[in-house]
Amino acid sequence: MTIPVVFIHEGDQDYLKVAIRQARRRNSRVVLIGDKSNGSFGADEHGLVKQLRSQHFADTYQHMSHNHAEGALRGMMRWFVLLEWMERSHQDVAFYCDSDAMLYCDVSEFLATYPVGWAASLQIPQKPLWLASASGHFSAWTKDALRSFRAFLEGMYTTERGLSVLRTKWAWHMLTNTPGGVGDMTHLFLWSLGKPIINNAKVLQGAVFDHNINIPANYTEDEYRMNGAIKDIIVDGPGDYWLWRGGERIRVNGLHFQGQAKRLMEEYEG
Repeated sequence: MTIPVVFIHEGDQDYLKVAIRQARRRNSRVVLIGDKSNGSFGADEHGLVKQLRSQHFADTYQHMSHNHAEGALRGMMRWFVLLEWMERSHQDVAFYCDSDAMLYCDVSEFLATYPVGWAASLQIPQKPLWLASASGHFSAWTKDALRSFRAFLEGMYTTERGLSVLRTKWAWHMLTNTPGGVGDMTHLFLWSLGKPIINNAKVLQGAVFDHNINIPANYTEDEYRMNGAIKDIIVDGPGDYWLWRGGERIRVNGLHFQGQAKRLMEEYEG
């Protein structure tokens, strides 16, 4: 079964072209759900976010974060967009990639190694409870799991129980003057508890998906060796990249070029 790699991005930034080009090197179906400005960016399929986006959740969303409200809402709305696309396309499984994420594996082959019954694959680093989060910048989803997450996310803003949890977390951030707050990573973590989730921040089958190229942490703090401002990347050939963990080399399935590191993406094509 060929599993599609899906990007969701509005805008014509050059780094999106690089990410799509890289994903297509090893995956035969790459989908971009974007806008008219990026219809020629090389994806195998292109759709429009505005044709899929549901307004219902935006009407109930309450902002509880130091981050910009528009960006926080957009981060949550992408999961509604992805689910709508999967339902319209009759797609049972999809692999989502952020537009600053470089993919170096065939996701259909890699996901075939997952145990029977998995629901989703997320990045869940070890963190103190109040900072606990899960990231979907490299994430695999079954349609049923994404439906479950949609219902969970809606319930967090439409029930007193859900809002109480969010307000308590937000109050802690304000009391302690800790950056962040409530975002889609908060909800992904809370939803994931007790579910058959694959944590792809860990090394699986001898390989790893990078959490953030700018820091040594992945699953644990100070896990990987740094080389200046980014992780120390060993290049064995085009697209054949490895990281150092202690004295061990770990193959790279994907690198996440967050923030200013986006300018380096073309250097790691292959």
